[in-house]
Amino acid sequence: MLTMEELQTLINGENKDVIIMGDMNINLINFTQHRKTNEFLENNFSLGYMPLITQPTRFYQSQEKKDSATLIDHIWVNKQDVNAKSGIMIADLADHFGIFSIVQMSTKHKTRPISESYRSYNQTNLNLMNNLLDNTDFSSVLDLHCPDKAYTKFNEIYSEAHDIAFPLKTRQTPKKYIKRSPWISAGLVQSAITKSKLLLNKRPLGLKAPLLSK
Repeated sequence: MLTMEELQTLINGENKDVIIMGDMNINLINFTQHRKTNEFLENNFSLGYMPLITQPTRFYQSQEKKDSATLIDHIWVNKQDVNAKSGIMIADLADHFGIFSIVQMSTKHKTRPISESYRSYNQTNLNLMNNLLDNTDFSSVLDLHCPDKAYTKFNEIYSEAHDIAFPLKTRQTPKKYIKRSPWISAGLVQSAITKSKLLLNKRPLGLKAPLLSK
């Protein structure tokens, strides 16, 4: 069975948009005090995944009668410019609040635009990201006593380093992926290719203009 990290790496190689959500039972607020949680965050960040839920999703009272909050319900995406509205639904149906993310998607056949934005997560950029984080002063995070504010501040620092190490670039889309007029089906395209080949065979040698027959 594949681990979550191995599965994410495999999917990233297929260049797909990914949304991972669920009750992970990993308290993201506790990343500074819990090594495994910190490793979980770093693994997701290194693979290009960012959290859409950044506020506590469960409140409870501990055995010491202290109020406590945890962020254990997650939504992760691997597309930084995803058009989504996410949030937390306060309800008393369970001891967890509900989470949601409304992502704008098209039910039509997916076609690629003339140009597209992307980030390169190659080893050189990963090394740059590691160097940036190694030389970052996190005292502004550690000095905060509120877990929510500390997590938000950390996310801001990380996002800034992420944009430097993995800048958003633009590349041209190959013509075969550009959307055609809706009435041009795959069959018409193949017929046009066949007709062009037959026309070339009919032309006399050296004739560049189309041959017109009466």
